[in-house]
Amino acid sequence: MAIFNTEKVKLDGGVIITNDGGKVKFGTDNSTWTVMADADDIATASNARSTNLKTDSTARKSLSNAVSSKRSTNLATDSSARVSLSNSASQKRSTNLKTDSSARVSLSQALSTKHKTDSSARVSLSQAASQKRSTNLKTDSTARKSMSNAVSNKRSTNLKTDSSARVTLSQAASNKRSTNLKTDSSARKSLSNAVSQKRSTNLKTDSSARVSLSQAASQKRSTNLKTDSTARKSLSNAVSNKRSTNLKTDSSARVAASNAMSNKRSTNLKTDSSARVTMSNNVSTAVADLDLESEVGSNDVTINKDFHNVVFTQTFTSAPKIMGMLQNSEGDPIIAVQLSGVDTTGATFIFSDEVPTADYDLDYIASL
Repeated sequence: MAIFNTEKVKLDGGVIITNDGGKVKFGTDNSTWTVMADADDIATASNARSTNLKTDSTARKSLSNAVSSKRSTNLATDSSARVSLSNSASQKRSTNLKTDSSARVSLSQALSTKHKTDSSARVSLSQAASQKRSTNLKTDSTARKSMSNAVSNKRSTNLKTDSSARVTLSQAASNKRSTNLKTDSSARKSLSNAVSQKRSTNLKTDSSARVSLSQAASQKRSTNLKTDSTARKSLSNAVSNKRSTNLKTDSSARVAASNAMSNKRSTNLKTDSSARVTMSNNVSTAVADLDLESEVGSNDVTINKDFHNVVFTQTFTSAPKIMGMLQNSEGDPIIAVQLSGVDTTGATFIFSDEVPTADYDLDYIASL
């Protein structure tokens, strides 16, 4: 076929069919070529069919010339009948060709559904073969039309002499066409088998390559995971060791700072307590020196309570002015104190928190 003797043939949809060293390939300019079949096999089938068509045409032409030479006188009379018969035969043949074309399209669509990967190539090859066959059929139709015009069934008495010749010619043409169709069918079947086997081989090769690639990727990933796990474990151990060291250092520093602060606070509290006692004594002495209605005292505070009631040792003529403060010489927490109420016999003080130990004393001074 002429289509395989060119370097490249580009079909609709961008598909290219090429002959590369005797191998028919299809694909696009930017894709990997797929080998479909040997061009020699296709060319052999095509040449065989062409030879058969030429032989058939030669036989028909010889027989037509022989019959035509015998009927030259009578052909003018039945010319119109021959034309009518020829048109009828042409229409019948066109209908058969359309039916055959529809069947081929249906088969091509079925193959396209099952094999999407090589659908474009098969359809393209089918279209190329169909176009070539259409061209051959048109040529054959022209020859048959010429012969049919010479061999019409609508010949009256003059055509009886060549009726048997026409029947013989029709049978010979039918047998020859049947033979050609069988040859064409065998060629197509061989091509289809070659394509199917090649596709099966490609699928097996692709499957093996995928399995190998998957195994290699799995092994590489396993190795990477092991390496990553070892690195993470080493980093975790290093971080853990560093953190442990830092925690120990930080703990020691905190203990030292806490001890220093505790000692400093205890010293400050003792100093403050001594100063308060001295001031209280000084105030008591000063108040005693005054000829006023007054009282200075100190009460033990009950543990776990947040208030304390002071009972005066005397009864004032009216509610006195009173001031009180908590003192602790053991370094316990500082607790705020506030006067809640006072009358002529006593006063109530409330604390910011419950007294945690029994080492607290409430010193007060009341005066009018």
